[in-house]
Amino acid sequence: MAHKYQIGDRVRIRDREDLEAYRDEDGIIELDDGEVVLDEMLAYSGLVAHVAGLDEFGGYKIDLDKGEYGWSAEMFEGVRPDDGDRTEARPGEGEPDGMC
Repeated sequence: MAHKYQIGDRVRIRDREDLEAYRDEDGIIELDDGEVVLDEMLAYSGLVAHVAGLDEFGGYKIDLDKGEYGWSAEMFEGVRPDDGDRTEARPGEGEPDGMC
């Protein structure tokens, strides 16, 4: 399977608002590609990451979370050369409402 991004590519994780728009009545964020965004992953929204590897399901591993989560191409945006390099997760932003 061909991958949109390669190991070492810089990617920007989509903005929280973009991802939240997919949240259903059960509170699940499922993107058009069928992949689910966990609430904990939202802490990385808007940040620039490097693709660090691929998981056993063909998803991406990124450096910011030290490979903890599996990411899909739809969770990313391409990075322009003039994009900033904000690469630190925002504390508490990935926690579900009421759990901060």
